Amino acid sequence: MDGTNNISIGEDKYIQWIEIPYFKQRKQSIEIDELLKPTIKFWHQLEVNCVGECCGLDAFSFWAKDIKAALEDCSDEMMLDKLRVLMLQIEFLDQELLESSFFNQIIQRTVFLKLLHHINQSIIL
Repeated sequence: MDGTNNISIGEDKYIQWIEIPYFKQRKQSIEIDELLKPTIKFWHQLEVNCVGECCGLDAFSFWAKDIKAALEDCSDEMMLDKLRVLMLQIEFLDQELLESSFFNQIIQRTVFLKLLHHINQSIIL
């Protein structure tokens, strides 16, 4: 993420971060770590700056070259399908706020979906 908390997805390219008021965070969020489990190897490959539990999304690189390398490095032929399933699962959640201990983050569902869409697009291009 950059200084304004936007998620960097390339040189001068960002997914806009949506701030969540503190009073809404834990009361209205849903834990997604169980949903992440089938894809966790992929996410670990994207941790290039630190680890998610420490630095949140700042620990990850979401640039296309790093996404493609992470997919190759996790050595799972089904990973792209697993990521698409994750995207569908997130789309169908009722809650707008997602909480993850792995990412050390509470994130707007729409922001996470944009990130998943970007990951999918980066892989197929």
